[in-house]
Amino acid sequence: MSGLVAPLSAATWYVDGVARGANTGTSWNDAWSSLSAMNGLAAGDTVYISGGPAGSSQTYNLTTAFSSLRGFKKGAAGHRITYQIGQDARHNGTAIFKSQSNAIHFLFAPSYIVFSGDAGDGKMHFAIRGFSEMLCGQNSVDVRMSYIDCGERDRFAVLNPANGIELDHCYVKIVNMDGSDAAYCNFVGSTWDENRIHHCTIIIPNNNNGRGVDGIAGAGTGFSLYNNIITGYKADYKGGQHQDGWQALSGKYIKIYGNIFTNIANYPIFGDALVGDFEHLWIYNNVIRLTNSSIQASDAPQGIAVGPDGSALKRLGRYPHFIDVVIANNTIVDYGIKHGAINLRNNAGQKSVFKDCVVTNNIYINSGWIGLDPAVKQANNLALTAAEAVDLFVSYIPLGSANDLRPSQVASSLLGKATDLSALFALAIDGTARPAGSGWDIGAYQQSSGGSNANKATVPAITLQPASQTVRSGAMADYRRYAQPVD
Repeated sequence: MSGLVAPLSAATWYVDGVARGANTGTSWNDAWSSLSAMNGLAAGDTVYISGGPAGSSQTYNLTTAFSSLRGFKKGAAGHRITYQIGQDARHNGTAIFKSQSNAIHFLFAPSYIVFSGDAGDGKMHFAIRGFSEMLCGQNSVDVRMSYIDCGERDRFAVLNPANGIELDHCYVKIVNMDGSDAAYCNFVGSTWDENRIHHCTIIIPNNNNGRGVDGIAGAGTGFSLYNNIITGYKADYKGGQHQDGWQALSGKYIKIYGNIFTNIANYPIFGDALVGDFEHLWIYNNVIRLTNSSIQASDAPQGIAVGPDGSALKRLGRYPHFIDVVIANNTIVDYGIKHGAINLRNNAGQKSVFKDCVVTNNIYINSGWIGLDPAVKQANNLALTAAEAVDLFVSYIPLGSANDLRPSQVASSLLGKATDLSALFALAIDGTARPAGSGWDIGAYQQSSGGSNANKATVPAITLQPASQTVRSGAMADYRRYAQPVD
């Protein structure tokens, strides 16, 4: 009997600021009346937090980080502690967590927790106000933050290092005019999909000449960025950073898919091999567009760029290599004829090796060129002028903010002309199944489909949530030294 291990017995707890019972936390009637009253939590427990009746809100004033509350607990491997909005109509309003002391982090270095404003209706029932940053995940493991309206923040998250992270269905608008990135990530996984940021809306400032806050920056292994909306907005940005939607400095097992990037002042997708190699990097089903003529007229923007930076690794006497980089079925719109749509190559004097790399099925409209290393395989990439594009999509005008970039019925140059990549993924950006075998359409959308809905890359439809609601071990020292580049 001494060798038996008793299973964890999970408990359910309740917090409600208007509760007037015994305040033991054991029911809604006897709920803790403040977050600071939480106590006795154990791995596997669930804490429901009231947002007041449906359609209303309840505010919880904090003088410290949520994770610094006396009763806050982390879970254990396989037994996370869940902090979640109430699930019934009397308690599933919006719970607002408001800093009274200008605290920097709402959560600092948590592990084995879920923090979720999901009430089952697709809305964000948690809101964070007054904190500079939602999450600082130093050495964090197994954390999910979901359905959170972060409002206007200096920063969304710092994850350095971290693994097993999921940020989903969140909204944030970055208002730090000297800042470098909305989220900085150093993921230390070992294979696909160990860390995920998805279904988030991230709004980032720029000054229309290539400078601005990055969306997701960093490096790492085992990361997927999908079904997000990442948008630049005109602001009085004073920092020195070039604005990228996603910028990694090296990494393996990375997927960037199903995202919509709009008005990013520099590179919406930038595989900047500053400190190491890229292996198994798949970029597909993204819509990348400009609606801002000032950005289009500047010298900075390109659609997708992957290649050697060289400055850090050159000091080590080598160039990075690129293995299994796939850039497929992206739709890139209105970058102007002087700007590259896709680049996967060396620049002058660089000597990186490209192996098993493919660029295929991409559309670039009113945009300049595709530049590829001779070793990169390419097929079925379609360049369209603005005039040619007008009749090929449901609706298109140059720099139009309401363009519908699904193929029209007469888009014979797009329909059924793409390479079948069903070994990698099987859905289009909006969830439409691509047919097995022949019949794939060029670009991020598929007009019609047949065959299986099985999707090896898990691409659900994009839903905009309104505001109202590895680094290889040998490169880690260099990675940390250049962890916050200005470009």
